[in-house]
Amino acid sequence: MKRFINISLLLVFCFWMVAANGQKRSVDLENQNIDTFEETSTKEVKQQYSKRWMFGPKVGVGLSNFFKDENRLGDWTTAYQAGGFVSYRPVKLISLNMDLLYASIAVSNLDKNQFTEPAYSTFQIEEVKEVRTQQVVVPLYVGLHIPIFKRLETAVLLGGSVGYNFNTTSDLRISHTVGEQELFMNVEKDVTSQYEYLNLSAISGVRLGIKGHKRSYFLDLTYSYGLSDIDNQSQELNQRIQGLSLSFGIEF
Repeated sequence: MKRFINISLLLVFCFWMVAANGQKRSVDLENQNIDTFEETSTKEVKQQYSKRWMFGPKVGVGLSNFFKDENRLGDWTTAYQAGGFVSYRPVKLISLNMDLLYASIAVSNLDKNQFTEPAYSTFQIEEVKEVRTQQVVVPLYVGLHIPIFKRLETAVLLGGSVGYNFNTTSDLRISHTVGEQELFMNVEKDVTSQYEYLNLSAISGVRLGIKGHKRSYFLDLTYSYGLSDIDNQSQELNQRIQGLSLSFGIEF
């Protein structure tokens, strides 16, 4: 009887040890699963958050012109822009975008009657070969995105931009009569003070986006329409800027 009691107590003790060890392993496994779930959830949240914010470089080339009352004042001339962008997607199909760009905008063969140049009062302007303005431009626009395939999407872009003119030059051909002889010369003059420092534009366009394995790329085709007068010498001139550009960007 005594031996039976001892064996029974030994079996109970062994059973208790096995049960306790199993419970400990179960708790450890449960804690490990919780830690793994929390780590995975945090990683997914970070990935989802990082996908909402995008930034990168952006460069473009296009054509620009000056216009008045819907009439062109010169010929379309090559324009350039380069800089960067930042984009935020609150939802998958909508993005809020801001660019910071250096832009070189110009018009060639400008109608000389639309050009004010008081510094050459003793000269006659024969031809305005080119007027080129260099600006810092900040476009702000909304993108409405439309998926096409798994790695391809298009978007409609709508918004506006603010430009700061920090340098404007004119390439002129002028004439001057000395006695009976008429002299011609080409001059390049800084005319920054003759143009407004700030100008506003409305922009619209389309985007083609390509999603790569590590990063995405896009092409923007945009049109800008000036909303403010760029000439500050005469209220009658009412010169504004219009432009068409093709830009390439890389998203990080």
